[in-house]
Amino acid sequence: MRVPISMIFPSSFSTFILPQGRENENLFASDTRMRKKINAPLLPNCKALRYTNSINNGLFRKESVMKINIQSKKTLFYLFLTFLSCLLGTWFAFLLADLVDLVLKKDLHHLTLQTLFILGFLLISISLAFIKGCVHNALLKEKSCGLRSFLFRKIFSFSVEDFQKHNSGEYLNLFLSDCELIEENYFKAVLTLFEHICQLVIVCVAVIFTDPIMFFVMLIMSIITVVVMNAGNGKIQTGMQKFAESKECFSVFLKERLSCFPLFSLYQVTSFVAGDFDLRNTELGNAKYVQQKELLKKSCLAEFVGLSCTVIIMAAAVGLTIYGRLTAGFVIASGQLVGKMISPLMVIPGTYAQLKSSQPVRERLLPYLEPLPSVTGNKKGKISSFKIEDLSFQYPDGCQPVFHPFSLTFEEGKHYLIRGKSGCGKTTLLRLLCKQLSLHSGQILVNGKTPLQDWDSADFFEQIGVLTQQNYIFTGTLRDNLCLYQTFSDEEIFHALRLASLPMSPTAFPEGLCTILTESGNNFSGGELQRIALARIFLHDFPWIFADEFTTGLDRQTAQKIESTLLSSREKTVIAISHQDSPEFLALFDEIIEL
Repeated sequence: MRVPISMIFPSSFSTFILPQGRENENLFASDTRMRKKINAPLLPNCKALRYTNSINNGLFRKESVMKINIQSKKTLFYLFLTFLSCLLGTWFAFLLADLVDLVLKKDLHHLTLQTLFILGFLLISISLAFIKGCVHNALLKEKSCGLRSFLFRKIFSFSVEDFQKHNSGEYLNLFLSDCELIEENYFKAVLTLFEHICQLVIVCVAVIFTDPIMFFVMLIMSIITVVVMNAGNGKIQTGMQKFAESKECFSVFLKERLSCFPLFSLYQVTSFVAGDFDLRNTELGNAKYVQQKELLKKSCLAEFVGLSCTVIIMAAAVGLTIYGRLTAGFVIASGQLVGKMISPLMVIPGTYAQLKSSQPVRERLLPYLEPLPSVTGNKKGKISSFKIEDLSFQYPDGCQPVFHPFSLTFEEGKHYLIRGKSGCGKTTLLRLLCKQLSLHSGQILVNGKTPLQDWDSADFFEQIGVLTQQNYIFTGTLRDNLCLYQTFSDEEIFHALRLASLPMSPTAFPEGLCTILTESGNNFSGGELQRIALARIFLHDFPWIFADEFTTGLDRQTAQKIESTLLSSREKTVIAISHQDSPEFLALFDEIIEL
Protein backbone atom coordinates (compact mmCIF):
# COMPACT_ATOMS: atom_id res chain seq x y z
CA MET A 1 0.00 0.00 0.00
CA ARG A 2 1.41 3.37 -0.99
CA VAL A 3 1.48 6.06 1.64
CA PRO A 4 2.02 9.77 0.68
CA ILE A 5 5.10 11.24 2.26
CA SER A 6 5.04 14.48 4.21
CA MET A 7 6.41 16.77 1.52
CA ILE A 8 4.83 19.87 0.02
CA PHE A 9 4.66 19.79 -3.78
CA PRO A 10 2.61 21.48 -6.46
CA SER A 11 -0.41 19.57 -7.66
CA SER A 12 1.55 18.28 -10.66
CA PHE A 13 3.82 16.30 -8.33
CA SER A 14 2.91 13.33 -6.23
CA THR A 15 5.43 11.32 -4.23
CA PHE A 16 4.94 7.97 -2.55
CA ILE A 17 6.79 5.63 -0.23
CA LEU A 18 6.87 2.09 -1.52
CA PRO A 19 7.58 -1.21 0.25
CA GLN A 20 11.24 -2.04 0.03
CA GLY A 21 11.49 -5.81 -0.26
CA ARG A 22 15.31 -5.77 -0.46
CA GLU A 23 17.35 -8.72 -1.58
CA ASN A 24 21.08 -9.13 -2.04
CA GLU A 25 21.59 -6.18 0.30
CA ASN A 26 25.36 -6.47 0.17
CA LEU A 27 25.74 -7.19 -3.52
CA PHE A 28 27.78 -4.02 -3.95
CA ALA A 29 29.71 -4.56 -0.72
CA SER A 30 32.63 -6.04 -2.64
CA ASP A 31 36.04 -4.49 -2.54
CA THR A 32 35.42 -2.37 -5.61
CA ARG A 33 35.98 0.72 -3.50
CA MET A 34 39.49 -0.57 -2.77
CA ARG A 35 40.59 -0.31 -6.39
CA LYS A 36 42.96 2.46 -7.36
CA LYS A 37 42.15 4.97 -10.03
CA ILE A 38 45.41 5.61 -11.80
CA ASN A 39 45.38 8.07 -14.66
CA ALA A 40 46.73 6.26 -17.69
CA PRO A 41 49.13 8.23 -19.89
CA LEU A 42 47.32 9.67 -22.88
CA LEU A 43 50.45 9.78 -25.02
CA PRO A 44 52.76 6.84 -25.56
CA ASN A 45 56.26 8.30 -25.77
CA CYS A 46 58.43 10.64 -23.75
CA LYS A 47 58.56 13.37 -26.39
CA ALA A 48 54.78 13.46 -26.61
CA LEU A 49 54.52 13.40 -22.82
CA ARG A 50 56.89 16.35 -22.47
CA TYR A 51 54.90 18.13 -25.17
CA THR A 52 51.67 17.46 -23.29
CA ASN A 53 53.18 18.66 -20.02
CA SER A 54 54.24 21.90 -21.68
CA ILE A 55 50.62 22.48 -22.68
CA ASN A 56 49.35 21.57 -19.22
CA ASN A 57 51.85 23.93 -17.61
CA GLY A 58 50.51 26.81 -19.67
CA LEU A 59 53.42 27.16 -22.11
CA PHE A 60 50.94 27.16 -24.98
CA ARG A 61 48.73 30.18 -24.37
CA LYS A 62 46.49 32.31 -26.53
CA GLU A 63 49.41 34.63 -27.27
CA SER A 64 51.75 31.80 -28.29
CA VAL A 65 49.55 29.36 -30.20
CA MET A 66 48.59 32.02 -32.76
CA LYS A 67 52.04 33.59 -33.11
CA ILE A 68 55.56 32.50 -34.01
CA ASN A 69 57.90 33.23 -31.11
CA ILE A 70 60.93 35.00 -32.60
CA GLN A 71 62.86 34.61 -29.35
CA SER A 72 62.82 30.81 -29.40
CA LYS A 73 66.09 29.09 -30.31
CA LYS A 74 64.49 27.10 -33.11
CA THR A 75 63.01 30.23 -34.70
CA LEU A 76 66.29 32.16 -34.40
CA PHE A 77 68.15 29.22 -35.94
CA TYR A 78 65.67 29.14 -38.82
CA LEU A 79 66.04 32.89 -39.39
CA PHE A 80 69.83 32.51 -39.46
CA LEU A 81 69.63 29.61 -41.94
CA THR A 82 67.22 31.61 -44.12
CA PHE A 83 69.53 34.62 -44.18
CA LEU A 84 72.55 32.44 -44.99
CA SER A 85 70.66 30.55 -47.72
CA CYS A 86 69.52 33.80 -49.37
CA LEU A 87 73.06 35.18 -49.18
CA LEU A 88 74.53 32.10 -50.84
CA GLY A 89 71.83 32.17 -53.53
CA THR A 90 72.71 35.76 -54.44
CA TRP A 91 76.42 35.00 -54.34
CA PHE A 92 75.84 32.17 -56.83
CA ALA A 93 74.65 34.69 -59.45
CA PHE A 94 77.92 36.62 -59.16
CA LEU A 95 79.91 33.38 -59.40
CA LEU A 96 78.15 32.70 -62.71
CA ALA A 97 79.09 36.22 -63.86
CA ASP A 98 82.74 35.51 -63.07
CA LEU A 99 82.51 32.20 -64.93
CA VAL A 100 81.18 33.88 -68.09
CA ASP A 101 83.80 36.65 -67.87
CA LEU A 102 86.51 33.98 -68.14
CA VAL A 103 85.66 33.68 -71.84
CA LEU A 104 87.65 36.87 -72.40
CA LYS A 105 90.70 35.54 -70.53
CA LYS A 106 90.78 32.22 -72.41
CA ASP A 107 92.32 30.51 -69.34
CA LEU A 108 91.19 26.86 -69.22
CA HIS A 109 93.02 26.15 -65.93
CA HIS A 110 91.26 29.04 -64.22
CA LEU A 111 87.98 27.91 -65.81
CA THR A 112 88.41 24.41 -64.36
CA LEU A 113 89.12 25.72 -60.86
CA GLN A 114 86.17 28.12 -61.03
CA THR A 115 83.86 25.31 -62.18
CA LEU A 116 84.96 23.00 -59.35
CA PHE A 117 84.54 25.81 -56.83
CA ILE A 118 81.01 26.53 -58.07
CA LEU A 119 80.07 22.83 -57.87
CA GLY A 120 81.34 22.65 -54.28
CA PHE A 121 79.48 25.87 -53.53
CA LEU A 122 76.28 24.34 -54.92
CA LEU A 123 76.71 21.24 -52.72
CA ILE A 124 76.99 23.41 -49.61
CA SER A 125 74.03 25.56 -50.68
CA ILE A 126 71.77 22.56 -51.32
CA SER A 127 72.75 20.95 -47.99
CA LEU A 128 71.98 24.21 -46.22
CA ALA A 129 68.62 24.43 -48.02
CA PHE A 130 67.79 20.88 -46.85
CA ILE A 131 68.59 21.73 -43.22
CA LYS A 132 66.57 24.94 -43.49
CA GLY A 133 63.62 23.01 -44.92
CA CYS A 134 63.74 20.51 -42.04
CA VAL A 135 63.75 23.31 -39.45
CA HIS A 136 60.93 25.04 -41.37
CA ASN A 137 58.80 21.87 -41.27
CA ALA A 138 59.62 21.34 -37.59
CA LEU A 139 58.43 24.87 -36.79
CA LEU A 140 55.18 24.34 -38.68
CA LYS A 141 54.64 21.01 -36.95
CA GLU A 142 55.22 22.58 -33.54
CA LYS A 143 52.80 25.42 -34.17
CA SER A 144 50.05 23.37 -35.85
CA CYS A 145 50.19 20.57 -33.26
CA GLY A 146 50.28 23.15 -30.48
CA LEU A 147 47.22 24.91 -31.87
CA ARG A 148 45.21 21.69 -32.28
CA SER A 149 46.19 20.44 -28.82
CA PHE A 150 45.34 23.79 -27.25
CA LEU A 151 41.94 23.87 -28.97
CA PHE A 152 41.16 20.25 -28.09
CA ARG A 153 42.00 20.77 -24.43
CA LYS A 154 40.02 24.00 -24.27
CA ILE A 155 36.99 22.29 -25.84
CA PHE A 156 37.29 19.33 -23.46
CA SER A 157 37.38 21.75 -20.54
CA PHE A 158 33.91 23.05 -21.49
CA SER A 159 30.89 22.14 -19.47
CA VAL A 160 28.48 19.82 -21.26
CA GLU A 161 26.10 22.75 -21.67
CA ASP A 162 28.77 24.94 -23.30
CA PHE A 163 29.98 22.03 -25.44
CA GLN A 164 26.51 21.43 -26.86
CA LYS A 165 26.14 25.06 -27.95
CA HIS A 166 28.16 24.10 -31.05
CA ASN A 167 27.33 21.26 -33.43
CA SER A 168 29.68 18.41 -34.28
CA GLY A 169 30.19 19.72 -37.82
CA GLU A 170 31.56 22.96 -36.41
CA TYR A 171 34.03 21.08 -34.21
CA LEU A 172 35.11 18.84 -37.09
CA ASN A 173 35.54 21.86 -39.34
CA LEU A 174 37.57 23.53 -36.60
CA PHE A 175 40.20 20.76 -36.53
CA LEU A 176 40.10 19.45 -40.10
CA SER A 177 39.74 22.72 -41.98
CA ASP A 178 40.38 25.81 -39.87
CA CYS A 179 43.59 24.53 -38.27
CA GLU A 180 44.89 23.51 -41.70
CA LEU A 181 44.03 26.94 -43.10
CA ILE A 182 45.84 28.61 -40.20
CA GLU A 183 48.90 26.45 -40.84
CA GLU A 184 48.97 27.16 -44.57
CA ASN A 185 47.71 30.74 -44.70
CA TYR A 186 49.16 32.08 -41.47
CA PHE A 187 52.09 30.16 -39.94
CA LYS A 188 53.57 29.09 -43.27
CA ALA A 189 52.81 32.48 -44.82
CA VAL A 190 54.70 34.30 -42.05
CA LEU A 191 57.82 32.18 -42.60
CA THR A 192 57.52 32.51 -46.38
CA LEU A 193 57.11 36.26 -46.08
CA PHE A 194 60.29 36.58 -44.03
CA GLU A 195 62.24 34.40 -46.45
CA HIS A 196 61.27 36.42 -49.51
CA ILE A 197 61.79 39.77 -47.80
CA CYS A 198 65.25 38.60 -46.75
CA GLN A 199 65.97 37.50 -50.33
CA LEU A 200 64.77 40.84 -51.71
CA VAL A 201 66.88 42.89 -49.29
CA ILE A 202 70.06 40.90 -49.98
CA VAL A 203 69.61 41.17 -53.77
CA CYS A 204 68.93 44.92 -53.52
CA VAL A 205 72.06 45.50 -51.45
CA ALA A 206 74.15 43.44 -53.87
CA VAL A 207 72.79 45.32 -56.91
CA ILE A 208 73.35 48.73 -55.23
CA PHE A 209 77.02 47.91 -54.76
CA THR A 210 77.21 46.68 -58.36
CA ASP A 211 75.45 49.64 -60.01
CA PRO A 212 73.07 52.21 -58.42
CA ILE A 213 71.29 52.84 -61.73
CA MET A 214 70.44 49.15 -61.97
CA PHE A 215 69.05 49.29 -58.45
CA PHE A 216 66.96 52.36 -59.32
CA VAL A 217 65.35 50.49 -62.22
CA MET A 218 64.59 47.55 -59.95
CA LEU A 219 63.18 49.85 -57.26
CA ILE A 220 60.75 51.48 -59.73
CA MET A 221 59.55 48.09 -60.92
CA SER A 222 59.18 46.93 -57.31
CA ILE A 223 56.89 49.86 -56.47
CA ILE A 224 54.75 49.22 -59.56
CA THR A 225 54.48 45.52 -58.70
CA VAL A 226 53.46 46.10 -55.09
CA VAL A 227 50.81 48.69 -56.03
CA VAL A 228 49.28 46.46 -58.69
CA MET A 229 49.33 43.31 -56.57
CA ASN A 230 47.69 44.93 -53.55
CA ALA A 231 44.50 45.45 -55.55
CA GLY A 232 41.73 42.89 -54.97
CA ASN A 233 42.82 41.49 -51.61
CA GLY A 234 39.39 42.25 -50.16
CA LYS A 235 37.62 39.98 -52.65
CA ILE A 236 40.03 37.14 -51.91
CA GLN A 237 39.44 37.51 -48.18
CA THR A 238 35.66 37.54 -48.64
CA GLY A 239 35.80 34.50 -50.92
CA MET A 240 37.90 32.60 -48.39
CA GLN A 241 35.41 33.32 -45.62
CA LYS A 242 32.39 32.27 -47.71
CA PHE A 243 34.13 29.05 -48.76
CA ALA A 244 34.96 28.19 -45.13
CA GLU A 245 31.33 28.79 -44.11
CA SER A 246 30.04 26.69 -47.01
CA LYS A 247 32.43 23.89 -46.12
CA GLU A 248 31.21 23.90 -42.52
CA CYS A 249 27.55 23.75 -43.60
CA PHE A 250 28.35 20.95 -46.05
CA SER A 251 30.14 19.03 -43.29
CA VAL A 252 27.11 19.26 -41.00
CA PHE A 253 24.75 18.25 -43.83
CA LEU A 254 26.92 15.28 -44.81
CA LYS A 255 27.28 14.00 -41.25
CA GLU A 256 23.55 14.23 -40.57
CA ARG A 257 22.52 12.54 -43.82
CA LEU A 258 25.02 9.72 -43.38
CA SER A 259 23.95 9.12 -39.77
CA CYS A 260 20.28 9.00 -40.85
CA PHE A 261 20.84 6.63 -43.79
CA PRO A 262 18.79 3.78 -42.24
CA LEU A 263 15.87 6.20 -41.77
CA PHE A 264 15.98 7.41 -45.40
CA SER A 265 16.30 3.85 -46.66
CA LEU A 266 13.29 2.67 -44.65
CA TYR A 267 11.15 5.54 -45.96
CA GLN A 268 12.43 5.07 -49.55
CA VAL A 269 13.56 8.71 -49.91
CA THR A 270 17.23 8.10 -50.73
CA SER A 271 16.81 9.63 -54.20
CA PHE A 272 15.47 12.84 -52.65
CA VAL A 273 18.41 12.93 -50.25
CA ALA A 274 20.75 12.47 -53.22
CA GLY A 275 19.08 15.41 -54.95
CA ASP A 276 19.48 17.50 -51.80
CA PHE A 277 23.14 16.45 -51.71
CA ASP A 278 23.64 17.58 -55.31
CA LEU A 279 22.26 20.99 -54.40
CA ARG A 280 24.54 21.36 -51.36
CA ASN A 281 27.48 19.98 -53.33
CA THR A 282 26.90 22.56 -56.07
CA GLU A 283 26.73 25.35 -53.50
CA LEU A 284 30.06 24.23 -52.05
CA GLY A 285 31.58 23.95 -55.52
CA ASN A 286 30.35 27.43 -56.46
CA ALA A 287 31.85 28.92 -53.30
CA LYS A 288 35.18 27.28 -54.06
CA TYR A 289 34.97 28.31 -57.74
CA VAL A 290 34.45 31.96 -56.81
CA GLN A 291 37.39 31.83 -54.43
CA GLN A 292 39.64 30.09 -56.98
CA LYS A 293 38.56 32.56 -59.67
CA GLU A 294 39.74 35.50 -57.57
CA LEU A 295 43.01 33.72 -56.86
CA LEU A 296 43.41 32.99 -60.58
CA LYS A 297 42.93 36.66 -61.42
CA LYS A 298 45.59 37.54 -58.89
CA SER A 299 47.92 34.85 -60.25
CA CYS A 300 47.59 35.98 -63.89
CA LEU A 301 48.12 39.60 -62.93
CA ALA A 302 51.17 38.62 -60.91
CA GLU A 303 52.63 36.66 -63.84
CA PHE A 304 52.14 39.57 -66.25
CA VAL A 305 53.71 42.07 -63.87
CA GLY A 306 56.59 39.71 -63.10
CA LEU A 307 57.45 38.98 -66.73
CA SER A 308 57.22 42.67 -67.62
CA CYS A 309 59.67 43.46 -64.85
CA THR A 310 62.04 40.77 -66.13
CA VAL A 311 62.07 42.24 -69.64
CA ILE A 312 62.66 45.80 -68.42
CA ILE A 313 65.42 44.84 -65.97
CA MET A 314 67.21 42.65 -68.56
CA ALA A 315 67.04 45.50 -71.07
CA ALA A 316 68.50 47.90 -68.50
CA ALA A 317 71.35 45.48 -67.77
CA VAL A 318 72.19 45.18 -71.48
CA GLY A 319 72.16 48.98 -71.85
CA LEU A 320 74.52 49.46 -68.90
CA THR A 321 76.83 46.82 -70.33
CA ILE A 322 76.94 48.69 -73.64
CA TYR A 323 78.03 51.82 -71.76
CA GLY A 324 80.70 49.82 -69.92
CA ARG A 325 79.16 50.05 -66.45
CA LEU A 326 78.61 46.28 -66.23
CA THR A 327 80.50 43.27 -67.53
CA ALA A 328 79.18 40.83 -70.10
CA GLY A 329 79.04 38.17 -67.42
CA PHE A 330 76.71 40.31 -65.32
CA VAL A 331 74.22 40.45 -68.20
CA ILE A 332 73.89 36.68 -67.98
CA ALA A 333 73.93 36.75 -64.18
CA SER A 334 71.24 39.41 -64.18
CA GLY A 335 68.83 36.67 -65.23
CA GLN A 336 69.55 34.95 -61.92
CA LEU A 337 69.33 38.21 -59.98
CA VAL A 338 66.12 39.21 -61.76
CA GLY A 339 64.58 35.89 -60.80
CA LYS A 340 65.62 36.32 -57.18
CA MET A 341 64.14 39.82 -57.17
CA ILE A 342 61.03 39.16 -59.26
CA SER A 343 60.16 36.04 -57.27
CA PRO A 344 59.83 37.94 -53.97
CA LEU A 345 58.04 40.78 -55.77
CA MET A 346 55.50 38.30 -57.11
CA VAL A 347 55.22 36.20 -53.96
CA ILE A 348 55.26 38.86 -51.24
CA PRO A 349 51.97 40.55 -52.26
CA GLY A 350 50.27 37.19 -52.74
CA THR A 351 51.63 35.87 -49.45
CA TYR A 352 50.53 39.03 -47.71
CA ALA A 353 47.06 38.61 -49.23
CA GLN A 354 47.09 35.00 -48.06
CA LEU A 355 48.04 36.21 -44.60
CA LYS A 356 45.15 38.68 -44.63
CA SER A 357 42.75 36.02 -45.89
CA SER A 358 43.40 33.98 -42.75
CA GLN A 359 42.00 36.79 -40.60
CA PRO A 360 38.37 35.50 -40.67
CA VAL A 361 39.56 32.03 -39.69
CA ARG A 362 41.69 33.42 -36.86
CA GLU A 363 38.74 35.47 -35.64
CA ARG A 364 36.60 32.33 -35.69
CA LEU A 365 39.18 30.59 -33.50
CA LEU A 366 39.54 33.44 -31.01
CA PRO A 367 36.51 32.48 -28.85
CA TYR A 368 38.12 29.07 -28.32
CA LEU A 369 41.44 30.68 -27.35
CA GLU A 370 40.02 33.02 -24.73
CA PRO A 371 40.91 32.05 -21.16
CA LEU A 372 38.23 30.06 -19.38
CA PRO A 373 36.35 31.85 -16.61
CA SER A 374 37.79 31.12 -13.20
CA VAL A 375 36.20 28.13 -11.53
CA THR A 376 34.28 29.43 -8.53
CA GLY A 377 33.19 25.99 -7.32
CA ASN A 378 35.63 24.84 -4.65
CA LYS A 379 33.38 23.08 -2.19
CA LYS A 380 34.27 19.42 -1.67
CA GLY A 381 33.08 16.59 0.50
CA LYS A 382 30.62 13.73 0.63
CA ILE A 383 27.31 14.43 -1.10
CA SER A 384 24.43 13.36 1.12
CA SER A 385 21.46 15.16 -0.45
CA PHE A 386 20.14 17.40 -3.21
CA LYS A 387 17.53 20.00 -2.29
CA ILE A 388 15.57 21.70 -5.07
CA GLU A 389 13.93 25.02 -4.20
CA ASP A 390 11.46 26.80 -6.52
CA LEU A 391 13.17 25.39 -9.59
CA SER A 392 11.95 26.25 -13.08
CA PHE A 393 13.74 26.02 -16.39
CA GLN A 394 13.31 27.21 -19.95
CA TYR A 395 15.64 26.48 -22.85
CA PRO A 396 17.10 29.62 -24.50
CA ASP A 397 15.15 29.00 -27.71
CA GLY A 398 12.07 27.61 -25.98
CA CYS A 399 8.68 29.30 -26.11
CA GLN A 400 7.62 28.26 -22.62
CA PRO A 401 9.16 26.78 -19.46
CA VAL A 402 9.84 23.05 -19.41
CA PHE A 403 8.42 22.97 -15.91
CA HIS A 404 7.13 25.53 -13.44
CA PRO A 405 8.60 26.22 -9.97
CA PHE A 406 8.66 23.23 -7.66
CA SER A 407 10.64 21.96 -4.67
CA LEU A 408 12.03 18.52 -4.01
CA THR A 409 14.65 16.69 -1.94
CA PHE A 410 16.78 13.66 -2.83
CA GLU A 411 18.47 11.95 0.12
CA GLU A 412 21.42 9.59 0.22
CA GLY A 413 20.66 5.88 0.29
CA LYS A 414 17.23 6.11 -1.32
CA HIS A 415 16.01 5.13 -4.75
CA TYR A 416 13.83 7.57 -6.69
CA LEU A 417 11.79 7.05 -9.84
CA ILE A 418 10.79 10.05 -11.95
CA ARG A 419 7.82 9.46 -14.24
CA GLY A 420 5.68 11.55 -16.54
CA LYS A 421 4.58 12.14 -20.09
CA SER A 422 7.12 12.72 -22.85
CA GLY A 423 8.33 16.30 -22.88
CA CYS A 424 7.41 17.05 -19.27
CA GLY A 425 11.05 17.67 -18.27
CA LYS A 426 12.27 14.39 -16.76
CA THR A 427 15.58 14.32 -18.66
CA THR A 428 15.95 18.08 -18.22
CA LEU A 429 15.69 17.65 -14.45
CA LEU A 430 18.44 15.01 -14.46
CA ARG A 431 20.63 17.24 -16.63
CA LEU A 432 20.14 20.09 -14.17
CA LEU A 433 21.09 17.83 -11.28
CA CYS A 434 24.28 16.64 -12.98
CA LYS A 435 25.45 20.17 -13.94
CA GLN A 436 24.81 19.75 -17.66
CA LEU A 437 22.42 22.72 -17.74
CA SER A 438 22.49 26.05 -15.93
CA LEU A 439 19.65 27.00 -13.64
CA HIS A 440 16.97 29.25 -15.10
CA SER A 441 15.48 30.22 -11.75
CA GLY A 442 15.42 28.77 -8.28
CA GLN A 443 18.32 26.77 -6.92
CA ILE A 444 19.67 23.30 -6.29
CA LEU A 445 21.47 22.93 -2.96
CA VAL A 446 23.96 20.17 -2.22
CA ASN A 447 23.72 18.89 1.35
CA GLY A 448 21.03 21.49 1.95
CA LYS A 449 23.29 24.56 1.91
CA THR A 450 25.82 24.68 -0.95
CA PRO A 451 24.57 25.85 -4.38
CA LEU A 452 25.24 23.21 -7.01
CA GLN A 453 27.35 25.56 -9.15
CA ASP A 454 29.66 26.19 -6.17
CA TRP A 455 30.54 22.52 -5.77
CA ASP A 456 33.90 21.48 -7.22
CA SER A 457 33.18 19.73 -10.53
CA ALA A 458 35.98 17.17 -10.24
CA ASP A 459 34.84 16.15 -6.76
CA PHE A 460 31.19 16.19 -7.90
CA PHE A 461 31.68 13.77 -10.80
CA GLU A 462 33.78 11.45 -8.64
CA GLN A 463 30.52 10.76 -6.81
CA ILE A 464 27.92 11.05 -9.57
CA GLY A 465 27.50 8.46 -12.29
CA VAL A 466 25.27 9.42 -15.22
CA LEU A 467 23.63 6.88 -17.51
CA THR A 468 21.98 8.61 -20.47
CA GLN A 469 19.74 7.30 -23.22
CA GLN A 470 22.71 7.51 -25.58
CA ASN A 471 25.34 4.82 -25.09
CA TYR A 472 28.61 6.64 -25.67
CA ILE A 473 30.99 4.22 -27.38
CA PHE A 474 34.24 5.08 -29.16
CA THR A 475 36.56 3.04 -31.37
CA GLY A 476 38.76 1.01 -29.04
CA THR A 477 38.83 -2.16 -26.99
CA LEU A 478 36.11 -3.19 -24.58
CA ARG A 479 38.55 -2.47 -21.76
CA ASP A 480 39.17 1.06 -23.08
CA ASN A 481 35.45 1.80 -23.26
CA LEU A 482 34.88 0.54 -19.72
CA CYS A 483 37.93 1.93 -17.92
CA LEU A 484 38.08 5.34 -19.66
CA TYR A 485 41.83 5.98 -19.18
CA GLN A 486 41.82 4.59 -15.64
CA THR A 487 43.27 1.32 -14.40
CA PHE A 488 41.16 -1.54 -13.09
CA SER A 489 42.01 -5.19 -12.58
CA ASP A 490 40.48 -7.86 -14.82
CA GLU A 491 38.60 -9.19 -11.80
CA GLU A 492 36.94 -5.82 -11.21
CA ILE A 493 36.00 -5.50 -14.88
CA PHE A 494 34.49 -9.00 -15.05
CA HIS A 495 32.56 -8.32 -11.84
CA ALA A 496 31.08 -5.16 -13.39
CA LEU A 497 30.15 -7.09 -16.54
CA ARG A 498 28.37 -9.71 -14.44
CA LEU A 499 26.43 -6.98 -12.63
CA ALA A 500 25.36 -5.65 -16.04
CA SER A 501 24.30 -9.17 -17.14
CA LEU A 502 26.74 -9.09 -20.04
CA PRO A 503 28.27 -12.55 -20.52
CA MET A 504 31.73 -12.64 -22.10
CA SER A 505 30.79 -15.14 -24.78
CA PRO A 506 33.52 -16.11 -27.30
CA THR A 507 31.11 -15.30 -30.13
CA ALA A 508 30.41 -11.73 -29.08
CA PHE A 509 33.86 -11.04 -27.60
CA PRO A 510 36.37 -13.25 -29.42
CA GLU A 511 39.32 -11.32 -27.98
CA GLY A 512 37.86 -10.94 -24.49
CA LEU A 513 38.48 -7.52 -23.00
CA CYS A 514 40.68 -6.70 -26.01
CA THR A 515 37.76 -7.07 -28.44
CA ILE A 516 37.55 -3.98 -30.64
CA LEU A 517 34.39 -1.89 -30.63
CA THR A 518 34.06 0.04 -33.88
CA GLU A 519 32.72 3.57 -34.35
CA SER A 520 29.64 4.07 -32.13
CA GLY A 521 29.73 0.33 -31.37
CA ASN A 522 28.25 -0.58 -34.74
CA ASN A 523 29.51 -4.18 -34.43
CA PHE A 524 27.31 -4.81 -31.37
CA SER A 525 23.58 -4.80 -30.77
CA GLY A 526 21.79 -1.98 -28.99
CA GLY A 527 21.15 -4.18 -25.95
CA GLU A 528 24.82 -5.14 -25.69
CA LEU A 529 25.88 -1.51 -25.94
CA GLN A 530 23.42 -0.57 -23.21
CA ARG A 531 24.84 -3.23 -20.91
CA ILE A 532 28.38 -2.05 -21.68
CA ALA A 533 27.32 1.42 -20.56
CA LEU A 534 25.80 -0.09 -17.41
CA ALA A 535 28.98 -2.07 -16.73
CA ARG A 536 30.94 1.16 -17.02
CA ILE A 537 28.77 2.71 -14.27
CA PHE A 538 29.18 -0.37 -12.05
CA LEU A 539 32.94 -0.49 -12.60
CA HIS A 540 33.53 3.11 -11.54
CA ASP A 541 31.50 2.51 -8.37
CA PHE A 542 29.66 5.83 -8.03
CA PRO A 543 27.68 6.34 -4.80
CA TRP A 544 25.05 8.37 -6.71
CA ILE A 545 23.63 7.14 -10.03
CA PHE A 546 21.39 9.16 -12.35
CA ALA A 547 19.84 6.78 -14.88
CA ASP A 548 17.66 7.78 -17.83
CA GLU A 549 15.66 4.82 -19.23
CA PHE A 550 18.44 2.45 -18.17
CA THR A 551 16.69 -0.81 -19.15
CA THR A 552 14.80 0.31 -22.26
CA GLY A 553 15.42 -2.09 -25.13
CA LEU A 554 16.47 -5.01 -22.93
CA ASP A 555 14.47 -8.20 -22.64
CA ARG A 556 12.39 -8.39 -19.47
CA GLN A 557 14.49 -11.10 -17.82
CA THR A 558 17.75 -9.20 -18.32
CA ALA A 559 16.12 -5.94 -17.29
CA GLN A 560 14.86 -7.49 -14.04
CA LYS A 561 18.35 -8.75 -13.18
CA ILE A 562 19.88 -5.32 -13.76
CA GLU A 563 17.10 -3.54 -11.87
CA SER A 564 17.50 -5.87 -8.92
CA THR A 565 21.28 -5.43 -8.98
CA LEU A 566 21.19 -1.65 -9.23
CA LEU A 567 18.38 -1.08 -6.74
CA SER A 568 19.21 -3.66 -4.10
CA SER A 569 21.99 -1.78 -2.33
CA ARG A 570 21.59 1.03 0.19
CA GLU A 571 25.11 2.14 -0.69
CA LYS A 572 23.81 3.39 -4.02
CA THR A 573 21.50 6.38 -4.31
CA VAL A 574 19.60 6.05 -7.58
CA ILE A 575 17.53 8.68 -9.36
CA ALA A 576 15.98 6.96 -12.36
CA ILE A 577 13.69 7.86 -15.23
CA SER A 578 11.48 5.15 -16.68
CA HIS A 579 8.10 4.64 -18.31
CA GLN A 580 7.87 1.12 -16.93
CA ASP A 581 4.97 0.64 -14.54
CA SER A 582 5.02 -3.03 -13.54
CA PRO A 583 4.34 -3.54 -9.80
CA GLU A 584 7.60 -5.49 -9.38
CA PHE A 585 9.60 -2.61 -10.86
CA LEU A 586 7.82 0.11 -8.87
CA ALA A 587 8.34 -1.83 -5.66
CA LEU A 588 12.10 -1.37 -5.99
CA PHE A 589 11.86 2.39 -5.38
CA ASP A 590 11.43 4.33 -2.17
CA GLU A 591 9.70 7.27 -3.81
CA ILE A 592 7.97 7.86 -7.11
CA ILE A 593 7.83 11.40 -8.47
CA GLU A 594 5.21 12.12 -11.10
CA LEU A 595 5.95 15.10 -13.35
